[in-house]
Amino acid sequence: MKNLCDVCGVKIEFNRNSDVSVCRHVVRMEKRIHPSWQKILLDEKFDLSVKLEKLQTFVCGSIYSSVPPEEQSRINRQLLIMQLYEQVLLERIAALKQNQPTL
Repeated sequence: MKNLCDVCGVKIEFNRNSDVSVCRHVVRMEKRIHPSWQKILLDEKFDLSVKLEKLQTFVCGSIYSSVPPEEQSRINRQLLIMQLYEQVLLERIAALKQNQPTL
């Protein structure tokens, strides 16, 4: 499990009611009133991070080696695209943070 948040780099706090971890920064951002597109952006990044971590865990697990090579190729492409997608979301969040330095 990661110790630092992908969004802001601060130490992660673990939510005992969920298997998903969030940092204080994201929680503070969620509590503020945001235009809907900013809230959607943060939710999208959070959801993608959860899915990406699950796919990475699967690819590193023992079952992956039993998957046919053609399907492994598709899974690898999916993983790469998800990682690129995550980078775009991180860039957008960084730009959001620059426009709201008090977060």
